[in-house]
This record gives sequence, structure tokens and C-alpha cells, in this order.
Amino acid sequence: MFLLPGSRSVCVYVIDVDDPSRNTPLGCRTVTTQMALPLASWDETRVQMPHTTISGWAFDPDRPGEAVQVHVYLDTGTAALWTGDLRPDVHAAHPAAGDSAGWSLTAYLESGLHRACVWSSTRTTRGGTPHWAAGTSRWG
Repeated sequence: MFLLPGSRSVCVYVIDVDDPSRNTPLGCRTVTTQMALPLASWDETRVQMPHTTISGWAFDPDRPGEAVQVHVYLDTGTAALWTGDLRPDVHAAHPAAGDSAGWSLTAYLESGLHRACVWSSTRTTRGGTPHWAAGTSRWG
């Protein structure tokens, strides 16, 4: 069950499959939920012309061990990818990240000035709004 942040009333019933009018209420409680922002890093930009590789890691503490989508805006192009690269260093520092919180993208680029931005959205994001920007870089 997924709950948006805030206070919610949660009720539990024993369901009578033969006669739904005879369900037995076990009680209700108020629960308060919060969403934690994803944690992320853009660790490296490695240029070995004509290829450039950018890499980092991301995870959503609200969904431990699940993949996070990463969007890389490189010059005028866009790439969407998922975390899944092994990153035992991230797992050691943030156990909720799991061991596959890494991401990387290799692109062919002509020599010259280039600009990259990295964003991520998670399943807790509504309407595709990014939760974090790992950063912007120019090189060339």
C-alpha cells in the first residue's frame, strides 16, 4: 500500500467472504507518513574522445533497493536510464540503497564544448517532476 505524506486513518476489518455485510471491524489508527527525498550523486565525467561516460548513483529511501530512473540531458539530446550498476561503496554507506544503485551513460560526442544535466524521478514523484538534480557540467 502506498500513502501520500500526511496523517491518514487506517482501518482493518476481517472480511466475511460469504456475507460482506458481516465484516468485523478490528479497529482504526491514525498514521503519519513522510516521503524522504532520493539521495544521489553524479560521480564522474570521463572523456576519452570521441566517447564521454558520465556515471553516479541514486536511490529512494522510501523504496529501498528499487531501481530509480535517471534522466541525462546531454547537449540537445535526452537519455532515460535506470539504476542497476553494482555500487558496493554506496550500499556500504547507505544500506537502503541496495547493491545496484549505480548508473552510467556513454555517448559519442564530437570535440567541443558540451553541457550535461542529470535529474532523477522516482515512483513517488507525481507528474514526472524531478526530485533532485545531480548537477550540471560543461567541458570540452
